[in-house]
Amino acid sequence: MALLVEELMAKEPYEAFGLIWAARHQDYYCEKLDTSPATIRRLIADKPFVRKQKMVGTGPIVINGTTQIAGPKKLTLLRIGEAPPKDVADEAKRVMITIWDKAMGKPITEREGRCLWGMAGDVMKLLAEVGLPAELGGELAIAVFKLALADWQQVASGIKLAMHIQPNCTPKFYKYPSITVIRRFWKAAVYAYVQAAQSKDVKVPAGLEMLASPASWKILVATDPLKVTPAKPAAEAAV
Repeated sequence: MALLVEELMAKEPYEAFGLIWAARHQDYYCEKLDTSPATIRRLIADKPFVRKQKMVGTGPIVINGTTQIAGPKKLTLLRIGEAPPKDVADEAKRVMITIWDKAMGKPITEREGRCLWGMAGDVMKLLAEVGLPAELGGELAIAVFKLALADWQQVASGIKLAMHIQPNCTPKFYKYPSITVIRRFWKAAVYAYVQAAQSKDVKVPAGLEMLASPASWKILVATDPLKVTPAKPAAEAAV
């Protein structure tokens, strides 16, 4: 199996995550090695293999009101060697998806998944800008998202305030949690969370204890709903 992966990396290199991979569906390995999918999954679960999943192709297409499935499809990427750097935003996104599924009882869309990833990335940038470790941004994004689902009225109130400074935006109170709205007004959601942390209304995760003290004033200044830079348009905020 290892020789087959190395051969594909050399002859049919697939670049992703800044590295070279073997990109074939698992059926290919089953046919080449005359074995079952379960055996292949067991073989690639441990070293020396590094495994990643990547969605390729276009998403579902709607034609005349009927959804025609045209992807995306999940491709298994394999390599022998170093693993790609840890994607904190992607890991945070996966945790938030699980939280949403349990709290709301419905799956999220592909666009909503991109929104969660983008939000986590922006929270990481925010922490770096105020002098805190960016890698803690994943934990903070998850904590903010938890508060939004558990106490939506508090977060939605902050979001409505943030709408007042948006051009061509009519302030509105959203009755139910919306991932796209949280994404667009993520700073207002962070502001609500830090205020709740300072009031001891939420349990702050390990590593973010400073948010429960006045030392977090820089974050409050940077995310004040009535003072921050206008949010991105919805189309941009979803990325």
